[in-house]
Amino acid sequence: MIMAAPTGVNASKVGTSYLKLEYKESSTSVTSYDEIEGVQDFPGFTNDRDTVEVTTFADEAHVYIAGIKNFGDSLSFTILHDKNNFAAYANDFDGTTQWNWKVTFPDGTDGAAGTTATWTGSATIGIASVSVNGVMTDTLKIVPSTTITFA
Repeated sequence: MIMAAPTGVNASKVGTSYLKLEYKESSTSVTSYDEIEGVQDFPGFTNDRDTVEVTTFADEAHVYIAGIKNFGDSLSFTILHDKNNFAAYANDFDGTTQWNWKVTFPDGTDGAAGTTATWTGSATIGIASVSVNGVMTDTLKIVPSTTITFA
């Protein structure tokens, strides 16, 4: 039997604190974010930088310097499938519209909201998996068009 996430249940909430993924349209004056419900998997953010080779004929080995930050060409989040949310997200996340994104981590005092990461990028969504004795999931891919800022 294939199971979809129960409507109104946010399985990403564990206790009173949880990782929160939110978005808002970047071309409007809207100040509040809408939450993406049912986030199960977070791709991770690193501050890795590309490397640039600067080796010359005088060097005995390859020589590199740090290049620009690279968060990857897309950030993939796994979310529980909900028919109504999926239809709305599929309409909004067309791969071209720019959205402001925010992830809030539960690393504050006593697990409260703490560090946030914000950026702008376009997104697409698709059904990721359907399995026997499992839940349906979707993959939300966000292509960052700005740097990710931590606060």
